[in-house]
Amino acid sequence: MVELDRMRMRAYYERMEREGGFVSFCRMWLPEDIAGARVLDVGCRRGKGVYQISEHVGANGFVLGVDWSEPFLERARAGEAAALARSGLSASNMAFRFGWPEDLRVAEVADGSFDIAIANSVMNVAFDRQSAYAEIARALVPGGLFYYAAVVADGSPDENALQRACEHGDVVAAALPEEQLLAELRAAGFASCDVVERMERLDGARAARPIVVAARTLRAQ
Repeated sequence: MVELDRMRMRAYYERMEREGGFVSFCRMWLPEDIAGARVLDVGCRRGKGVYQISEHVGANGFVLGVDWSEPFLERARAGEAAALARSGLSASNMAFRFGWPEDLRVAEVADGSFDIAIANSVMNVAFDRQSAYAEIARALVPGGLFYYAAVVADGSPDENALQRACEHGDVVAAALPEEQLLAELRAAGFASCDVVERMERLDGARAARPIVVAARTLRAQ
């Protein structure tokens, strides 16, 4: 990523409204048994998903929450002790770091360092979705899984409306058609992309529906 793009990206996230519209809509979906796994939560917001994953991966696992909002990260860290008390873990198996979906190296995320990555529909308002998906693929081990709980649109997007939706952090109004989402994931390096769950349609600015996509990175040869 060139410096000019990094500067534009930083400005984009700093301008984005933290809450508005349907920005808080999310759904976490994980396999039943992830004990001992290393999990990356992209766009962790206030950390509620990280707390839940922490319980699932247990003492031998680890979960890293990455977000671009320092106030949200502060709230996530503030709730860590209470989350550990609820889970009964004697030592922390979680961390929160500042970073952008498009540049996870800022959060010290190395190549192939996670078994599973998750994100919810906050990715709809990312600065550069294609770069973000490619970064997530880079962070996963060969054959690793990306679980994406997304809101997708029934109709074709209007570019001006999409831009306004992103500025306001409205993930529903910023939703793309399912076919476009899956094509972007494949182009970013995910060998298979399967919709594993479909939910009821949402009432919002555009006709949209939530889905959960399981995307697997290329396996080692």
